[in-house]
Amino acid sequence: MAARRRWPRDPRRERFWRGVLRRQAASGSTVRDFCAAENLPESAFYFWRREIQRRNQERSARARPPRSRRTRHTPSRSVGKTARTQPQPSVFVPVEIAPLPSGPNHSARLEVVLPCGAKLQVPCGFDRGTLASVVDVLEGRPC
Repeated sequence: MAARRRWPRDPRRERFWRGVLRRQAASGSTVRDFCAAENLPESAFYFWRREIQRRNQERSARARPPRSRRTRHTPSRSVGKTARTQPQPSVFVPVEIAPLPSGPNHSARLEVVLPCGAKLQVPCGFDRGTLASVVDVLEGRPC
């Protein structure tokens, strides 16, 4: 298989497309409608979405400390069948901090926007386990 040709990275272009992806996720519209409104080719949008996901994964892999060679997982004795647990890799998800509206009608909350475009508004004092379960379900869903 031939090696993939690597063009020099243009940080301005990457910044532009990261902004486009954020605006599309925040818009709530479909990719097709968003691209038509912004006069962008859908193929370029999908290419850059994949490319930026790849770059984010590359960046998080470089930031992770090397794994210890002594990671041995033993099966649980309490389980009838032998089951090995696999370590779950941590995943880097870029986040953007944005001010939320304030006033008598707005309680303090956190808005989480997943890479697939799904948005969660989480009130103060949320249960971390429940939030983690909801995020797992949303990430497993094709977006």
